[in-house]
Amino acid sequence: MHDVGLSDEEYYKWHGEDGKLNYNMGNTYDDNLSYLHPKKHTIRFMTPDRADQWEGKNIHFVIGNRTPQRFQFAPLTKVTGIQRIHFRFNVGHIEIEIDEEVWAEVFHHGIDDIYEYTTDLEELAKNDGFNGVEDFIAYFNQESIEDARNQGKYPYLIHWTNLKY
Repeated sequence: MHDVGLSDEEYYKWHGEDGKLNYNMGNTYDDNLSYLHPKKHTIRFMTPDRADQWEGKNIHFVIGNRTPQRFQFAPLTKVTGIQRIHFRFNVGHIEIEIDEEVWAEVFHHGIDDIYEYTTDLEELAKNDGFNGVEDFIAYFNQESIEDARNQGKYPYLIHWTNLKY
């Protein structure tokens, strides 16, 4: 049993003999994924009650869940923490709060024209799997946040590492 809680067989499916994560993750496609930033958390829209249920549970890293194309791209992992993230949209300015503290800001002349942002936001965006702040803000835009809020759902960071903001 390894420190990540996997059997030898499962560990070596996901890690090389040197202990480093195998970016092909047991698959045989030819694309070299070493250009990707490691994804250290995910942001999901959910109700507060659902968010409270996540900590200590297992997270399944899959694409195409419940389809014939289901692809597991990382081993089953324990959730280490949940943090509420809040986007406050103003004219020309977005504030991002984590656990009720202003954590990052974006200044723009329209979402297509971001001209300044705090450097912490780039780290958050890349840790969530985005190429940069522009892609992150385009995805978590005012409309998507308001649509989720109208359903009683809010964005939460789901962590599987010791990283917290």
